[in-house]
Amino acid sequence: MTSGNLDLEDAISWRQGMLATCHGTTQELLEQIEFGGVDDDVEVSLNRQSWQPIDQFPVFAEALDDAQVRRSPRPVGEVDVNLTPMIDVTFLLLLFFMLTATYEKQKSIDTPPPPSNSAARPTLQELQDENIVARVSADGTLQLDDDAVSWNHVGKELEKRRRERKTTSLIIVAEDMADWGLLVRLQDEAILAGIEKVAFGKGVPPGNE
Repeated sequence: MTSGNLDLEDAISWRQGMLATCHGTTQELLEQIEFGGVDDDVEVSLNRQSWQPIDQFPVFAEALDDAQVRRSPRPVGEVDVNLTPMIDVTFLLLLFFMLTATYEKQKSIDTPPPPSNSAARPTLQELQDENIVARVSADGTLQLDDDAVSWNHVGKELEKRRRERKTTSLIIVAEDMADWGLLVRLQDEAILAGIEKVAFGKGVPPGNE
């Protein structure tokens, strides 16, 4: 079996600088190269008289290259970061803060407490004498004190009646199927018109009109 220009059993000599000269076979030098005991500044002789750099011999040059590759630090590859747990924790924290957060309550208008069952219900006429009464039907028709009013002019009408009657109370009487959006709009218009108290009612008791 041969390696390069040398047989593995060929007798050779090698030296490194001023160190002692070693004698052995091609196989022994290859083993020392493999275990890192030989550098590339070693000289080799086949007859112990003429010396040549070790890399001039293909078999030794190849062995030195392989050993250097094995001794070289391996490049560190990119580290894969798994973001799934981080995303899960983020959503859990978001859910926690959404469930535990407190929000500022919307400002509302104080409404008078409902009358007790033992007290007689006021008639519509009594309500109109002390308050502005707005009635909203299921089809969206609006009446202020029994007068039909357009939704486009409800704000002006409320302000006009507040000044004329010198009252800042409004009672909104709505039918069962009245649109809640219209009721909210009416309440907002009342606030803009200077109404301070808004109460809601449901229809008018039969016989009390």
